[in-house]
Amino acid sequence: LTPLLRALGGPVHGARDVVVSNGEAITLRGRFGYGPTSKDLHDEAVVAYVAPRDGECTWIEAGRAVTGSDGRVELALEPGLLEGPGQYAYWLAVPGDGSGAGGYVHVLDPGTPVVVFDIDGTLTTDDLELVDGAILHTVRSTSEVWFTLAGLPLSKDLWLLGLERLLREDAEMHEGAVDVARHWVSRGYQPVYLTGRPYLFEDITREWLDRHGFPAGPVRLTDHVEDSLPAHVSDYKLRFLADLESRVGVDVSLAYGNSTNDICAYARAGIEPERTFIVGEHAGEACDGHRPPRPLGDYRSHLDSAPE
Repeated sequence: LTPLLRALGGPVHGARDVVVSNGEAITLRGRFGYGPTSKDLHDEAVVAYVAPRDGECTWIEAGRAVTGSDGRVELALEPGLLEGPGQYAYWLAVPGDGSGAGGYVHVLDPGTPVVVFDIDGTLTTDDLELVDGAILHTVRSTSEVWFTLAGLPLSKDLWLLGLERLLREDAEMHEGAVDVARHWVSRGYQPVYLTGRPYLFEDITREWLDRHGFPAGPVRLTDHVEDSLPAHVSDYKLRFLADLESRVGVDVSLAYGNSTNDICAYARAGIEPERTFIVGEHAGEACDGHRPPRPLGDYRSHLDSAPE
């Protein structure tokens, strides 16, 4: 069935980063689809490959599974396959066409201090900067067949040529944001990138962080598009943070954000307001029943007064 789905457009796959405590059972999760609507790839084989040593590029096959009706797959790793704390790359491949998606398993010791970063409007300068990249991503993943059937006056290549001149795929970064992330890593903190972006934009999110030199850490997008809606995103972030502390046992003790959703998610997760930093128009605001977090004017001057 894979070749038929490919006629809808290019692959829109995603593999979720996994965060576990040392010795905890590990399950890899991915979602597979094609074209601008991310049409689900169901009842198809997926093969998992893992690099079982931190920092090495030696891959082994770790198992096989079949996608469900929603294009999702889960695959449990053999106990003891990964050697202690570290970051381990994995790849979920679709043998039907050779496409796939990659993620990381982050094995952390209990008590590891964690700093959480929102992305849009926090690391980037504007909440809406994702839109340009999303439009380009959607057009690139659309089959030429759709342009022909729709009777559009331009081919796919010409649409892309015009859009690439009008839109900016690389969102602008707040000056000094990457230096703040590196500062906390030098102090022993594990960065976690927690965004309300939907899973469809997994690749462009990872590429942006890599392009701007942000230190490695779990990247978490929503599993369901509805969780990206303003009414749901705060609860989604709170659930993830609570799971990190209760299941993995890490210490989520620092947070950066820009929206009222970030403010409430961090406050309800129990992160101290003195160690929560909000940039942008909502700096200085508080979640109902909680003290206001610290406003962040700019990252450069923030480095001079950042707490230990």
